[in-house]
Amino acid sequence: EVLMSKTFCQAPWHDIHIVTDGGFKGCCVMATGPTTGRFYTDGKPVTIADGIDAGVNSDTAKSIRLALMNDKWPAECKRCMDEEDSGMKSMRNFYTERWDEKFSYEDAVKITDPDTGALPDDHVPFLYDIQLGNLCNLKCRICSPELSSSWIPDHQKLMGLGKKWEQPIATDREVITIEHQGGKKYDTYAWANSDVFWNQMSERKDKIDRLYLIGGEPMMIQRHFKFLKECVESGDAKNIVLQYDTNLTNLPQKVMEYWREFKALELGFSIDGMGPEL
Repeated sequence: EVLMSKTFCQAPWHDIHIVTDGGFKGCCVMATGPTTGRFYTDGKPVTIADGIDAGVNSDTAKSIRLALMNDKWPAECKRCMDEEDSGMKSMRNFYTERWDEKFSYEDAVKITDPDTGALPDDHVPFLYDIQLGNLCNLKCRICSPELSSSWIPDHQKLMGLGKKWEQPIATDREVITIEHQGGKKYDTYAWANSDVFWNQMSERKDKIDRLYLIGGEPMMIQRHFKFLKECVESGDAKNIVLQYDTNLTNLPQKVMEYWREFKALELGFSIDGMGPEL
């Protein structure tokens, strides 16, 4: 019996990581293994259409938890394994430093089925790392259509895809066209403006410790402002650390008024490729 696992990481228990097309991944650096870190159940990708809780007990998440509890490295966690083997600080190390007092290995053992890796139905994660679709008003050369809707026309011309943007993941994820301020239209993933999704977030807002919002460009997702307002009005905002990656070109006054009410605010600025070409 392993009393403490050297590979334990809080992410598969408490990190809800949603990528731009509405699929789930184990964490922001997970990109290897048979599913490249994406969560699957019964051979099918788990998406927002299945509900937030579907990601928690997906087949992929359960198998990752079993490995991490038993001193093993899942194939999906190869990046952290390689970084630690080379003496680097991995994302797993970062998670453990930040969250160990809140949720330890012993806590994980208490609530995890030792045979299946499943968590109880009433388990609610506290970290939400959400890429709010690909709606974006910029097309940085380092980017792609999956992360910026503004890249879609150029990508079609460059890749010879014709008039239709072909999504890289073959699922039923819906693409809609949004007309933004100034009349410009963007083809974008639809789920990030879904009341169904945000209502699920509202139901768990009293359990959220950190809310990390990325894009696309998160400030273009109008629906999320309503959620921030709900957190402020309920008093839950004072317990939530709010974090963004934003290009700072769409910053409405109302969002800054909401920000003041949160426990802390961390802003990451997407200002890439500055200075002379190397």
